[in-house]
Amino acid sequence: MPVDDIKSVEFDTKERNMLTEYINNITDQSVASSAALLDDTKLNVHQSKLAAAIDENFVNSLYPMFSNFIEYFVNKQTKKYKFKIRFNDMNTPDNRSLRQDRFKTMASMGIVDFQDIARIYDITPFELNRRLAISKSMKFEDKLTSLLSLNNQSAISTQSNRGRPSNPNSDNENTQNSIARGSNELKE
Repeated sequence: MPVDDIKSVEFDTKERNMLTEYINNITDQSVASSAALLDDTKLNVHQSKLAAAIDENFVNSLYPMFSNFIEYFVNKQTKKYKFKIRFNDMNTPDNRSLRQDRFKTMASMGIVDFQDIARIYDITPFELNRRLAISKSMKFEDKLTSLLSLNNQSAISTQSNRGRPSNPNSDNENTQNSIARGSNELKE
């Protein structure tokens, strides 16, 4: 009978981790991003960004399901009022800079959303409104000094200290022609 002659076999596992070798074999045979998913070694910068993007996409895919659950649960508790609940984005540095860039683009076109400002600074719109009200009550805008650039100064306000002083004794032909034409004189 086969069970009469049982032989034991012992593997030396002191220096080898079979799970680690298995994972390394899979990642060596797979695409580049699989190291971010399966590898147990320290990730390089590129793999770390891939792993963060994978995690972010996974969580973003769960947001609609979780928001539907929370919305159902909250609306079940409240009979008179109904709420719409939505989760927007992650709070990673890349995502935050993307929100800031998007806000600056929209603000340059004159479209400013109060909630976007609050999301950029990771505070609620109510807290942002309270902070702005406190700043206004303390007359904070009077304490600020605006930086003047050449783009927003009028020529009349800067005529006394505009540019390099003219030198009528210049030997440059173009400069002498410009002085003769009166191009350097202030136009009133």
